[in-house]
Parts: sequence; C-alpha cells; structure tokens
Amino acid sequence: MKKISLINKWIAGYFAELRKNILQNCKNTLILPPSPQHMKTRQPTPEQKAAAAERRAALTALAKQAAALPIEERMKWTVATIEGHPLSFKNAALAMMQRPTVSLVGGFQQWRKAGRMVRKGEKAIGIFLPMVRTSDDGENAGIAFRVVNVFDISQTEEIAAA
Repeated sequence: MKKISLINKWIAGYFAELRKNILQNCKNTLILPPSPQHMKTRQPTPEQKAAAAERRAALTALAKQAAALPIEERMKWTVATIEGHPLSFKNAALAMMQRPTVSLVGGFQQWRKAGRMVRKGEKAIGIFLPMVRTSDDGENAGIAFRVVNVFDISQTEEIAAA
C-alpha cells in the first residue's frame, strides 16, 4: 500500500511540475522532479565495503611481496591472457602467488566465448585492472585500479558440442 501511495505522490508531483513548466515557458522543456526514494540505485552495504577493502589490501600486500623479488625470479613469471596479451609483472606475480601453475588466464565470459567453461567450485584469481577515469567535461582525470576475477585454463573444461 505504501508503494502505491509513493508512486501516486511522485506522479502527482511530476505532472504538477510539468504543468508549471509548460505554463511558464512554452518551449516544451521538461524539468523532471527528483526520483522517489525507492527508485534510487542500490549502494553497497558496510559489510560489502569492508570485504572489498580487505580484498584490495590482500592483493596490494601480494603485489609488494612480488615487487621485492630479485629480477631473476621475476623473469620466470610470464602469464598471458586468453586474448594473447601478456599480464603486467605485478599481475602475473599476483596470479602466480594465488595459483602457482597459472599460465593462461581469462574472465568467465571470455572462456565461454572461447568454447570453454569454468568448472563449478573453482576459486577465481584476483588481479588489478587499470581503468582510465574521466572528469565531467570528458578530460582524462587519471588512472584507477579495480580488482577483477580471472580463471586459469586448468580451471576450465571444453564445452561439449550438442
């Protein structure tokens, strides 16, 4: 019952604002009222934020450990993506620390497109993905990193043809 009354209030407010707009300036410019509370986008809970911060901290610690390795050890670590691009040294180190036998990685959907399926129960490998941030005026505002999940080819199996 509350949802209906909220929707009715929102509709009434919308049409009142629309009428006011049309009467003030007959340019057919619409000013939409703010959306009702129940239609706002969902925000992460404090538990989800804490879990994400924990994952980021763990991966950052692993990256620092990998960076402290001697250059001879670093040269042994080459990991590629399913698209054929090599991972950065830090991401390769992160992947190898989480799964020592890693060789070829890809996301869940990338493996599906390649005709392979991730086996049920397999644990994902977390790596950092760089993203270019842009400001409101479209200019480059820097680079940010987020954690993405990938899977090694050994965690997948070929999709059987029907």
